[in-house]
Amino acid sequence: MKTVLNNLKPFIAYWVSLAVFTIISLFEAFSSKNLIIVFFVVYIISGILIGCTTDIKEIRLGIILFELQLIICAIIFSINTVSSGLNTFASAGNVFYSTFSENINNVFSFILSVLLPLALFGIGFGLIELKNKRKSI
Repeated sequence: MKTVLNNLKPFIAYWVSLAVFTIISLFEAFSSKNLIIVFFVVYIISGILIGCTTDIKEIRLGIILFELQLIICAIIFSINTVSSGLNTFASAGNVFYSTFSENINNVFSFILSVLLPLALFGIGFGLIELKNKRKSI
């Protein structure tokens, strides 16, 4: 059971960040740019915390599946499936790509949307390794 919960951590961090984004947007207190900033701040903090609290070996499968979610949703969003309603689902499945695709070249934003979560987990893993190295010195 612990393995399943550890592998769900990347998904939980993303969907909690999206839930915060959605709940705040219901109050209409912030502009859309500020809401996107809130989403990214919450996701960055949670991604780094996951990296700091979990060993990469424990969540390797979860990270792979999460990256597949990002890739599939970015492809669906780029196909522009507005008529079938999949565009809203794909936008929620990869907010990184759906917010960057209007401002940056689509190929670059696709790569960025897939690599950004990996970088955040990597920062957390790296911080723990640095801490362990300093303790051993």
